[in-house]
Amino acid sequence: MKLVKKILIVSQAMEIGGAEKALLGLLEAIDKKIFQVDLFLLRHTGELLKYIPDNITILPEKKRICNVGNPIKRNIKRKGI
Repeated sequence: MKLVKKILIVSQAMEIGGAEKALLGLLEAIDKKIFQVDLFLLRHTGELLKYIPDNITILPEKKRICNVGNPIKRNIKRKGI
């Protein structure tokens, strides 16, 4: 029995972009027999969300944390801080 190692990956969202496509490639390449991967997305949005492999655990979205990825000016206007 192999020791399963845990990995946490944090990203903003799964919009169409180079970083997101690279992340999908990484998620597909990780050996699920050796690694347990949790993916924390600040927002559960984006066209690439549906392509995340089934063996990846998508952690629940936290509304208080999702504002971290927004510009400060927008957070102040929306009273998100």
